[in-house]
Amino acid sequence: MVYEVERRAKVSEQEFMRCRRFLEKHGGFLGKMHMKSFLFREPHYLRIRMIKGEPNIIVTHKSGNYSSLARKETEKEFAKSELPHFLKQINKEGFVKCAVITTERHSYKLNGLKVELNIIEYFGRIVEVEALTEDEKKVSLLTKKILKTLKSLRLAELSHHEYQKMINELYDRSIQKVSESDFRF
Repeated sequence: MVYEVERRAKVSEQEFMRCRRFLEKHGGFLGKMHMKSFLFREPHYLRIRMIKGEPNIIVTHKSGNYSSLARKETEKEFAKSELPHFLKQINKEGFVKCAVITTERHSYKLNGLKVELNIIEYFGRIVEVEALTEDEKKVSLLTKKILKTLKSLRLAELSHHEYQKMINELYDRSIQKVSESDFRF
C-alpha cells in the first residue's frame, strides 16, 4: 500500500511563473505533460488518466479524504487497447458518471519531493507538492517537509475545505455518463 502525502496552493499566473523560475533554478525538471482525467466518485473514488502521447492508461484508486494527512493509493497501468473491456467492467461495478478535466503539468523535484505546476481546466493554476511512501510512520514527517517546501516557494496552502468545494463545483458543472468515445486525446 502506498500513501500519497500532498498539499496544494491555488496561485495567480504571476505566482505560477515565479515558482517555475525558482524550480528551474533550484529543482530538477522531470518533464511536461498534457493529461485528460476521468474522475469518478461513486461507488468510490476512481481516476482514469490518459497522458498525451503515451500508449497506456493509468487507473488510480484512492481512499481517505482531503483533510487526511495522507490518502491510500493504488495504481494500475494498462494498454489503451484494453479500454473497452475495462469500461464494461467498471460500468457493471457502478462507475457510470464522471467529471472530465484536462491538465497541463510541469513536474520538478525539489528537496526530495515532487512539485507539480498545473494548469487545470475549471480550477486554474494549482501547485501541488507531494511525496509517496509505503511507511505510514513517515506521513507526519513528510507533511512537515511539504509544508516547509510550500513556505519556501512563498505559497499559501489551499485549505482542504476550499479544495473540496472546488471538486464539488467541478462535478456539478461537468458530470457526464462516460463512454469509450470520451477517451480520445
